[in-house]
Amino acid sequence: MAARPHLHVLDDQLIDSVLTEAKRVLAETGMEIRGPLLRERLLAHGLPQREGRILFPPEVVDWAVGQAPESFHLHDREGRPVADIGGDRVHFVPGSSGLKIADHRTGETRLASTADFVEYVRLADGLGHIAYLATAFSTNDDGLTSQSELPLIPPAPEPVTTPATTERRRRRSR
Repeated sequence: MAARPHLHVLDDQLIDSVLTEAKRVLAETGMEIRGPLLRERLLAHGLPQREGRILFPPEVVDWAVGQAPESFHLHDREGRPVADIGGDRVHFVPGSSGLKIADHRTGETRLASTADFVEYVRLADGLGHIAYLATAFSTNDDGLTSQSELPLIPPAPEPVTTPATTERRRRRSR
């Protein structure tokens, strides 16, 4: 079996420095948690807060990272594994979380709509090298804020990954 090429952009010392700084920011600046239920849970577990922001001490961050699996599989709607996420595996996934799109019919840049997302799913469905879809853009009609809130019609055979960034999204996806 041929060796896979590896791309090393940062040396280990710089990676350690970036991680240390990220933990400092989480511990000293924290995060604004807008969802009241999540906020209550974090405070109930003893996380400190300052000026309305939840602080994440380095030991909490280290514990949380240690709880995450090294890899996991995404499955299609038939239950077949389609992507092994983790390690040094790389997947091309179209996604950017854009608020606007370039309309291929008019050439204009405009806010994305639900119809645009449906076209995105249909297009990706025909591209065999795309194992799963990601947050490509946020829709701006029908009160929807992300494709994760859509009933996924037409249903994508591939999984669709998107961050659960609001409590409403999380509750609706259960």
